[in-house]
Amino acid sequence: VEKLRQNDYSFIFMDIQMPGMDGYETTRFIRSEMSGDKRTIRICAMTANVTREEIDTCYSSGMDDYMMKPFTPQELREKVIRNIQK
Repeated sequence: VEKLRQNDYSFIFMDIQMPGMDGYETTRFIRSEMSGDKRTIRICAMTANVTREEIDTCYSSGMDDYMMKPFTPQELREKVIRNIQK
């Protein structure tokens, strides 16, 4: 959150399991508390738990996409391209 406050980004990969605020809480904070374009930045979850429930939670918390770990360099590239073009 602090990095986003200080810098402009085109896209965020959000890890779900983080100390302090998890990825869901962080996304909800960005969507409700940040200003301007930062509030609408595209966010892609990075998670090893790709169940239907996990995917639904990603979207309901405000994320735009998700990516399963582990991933290949090609999958990473495709996610970046898909999300920065929107």
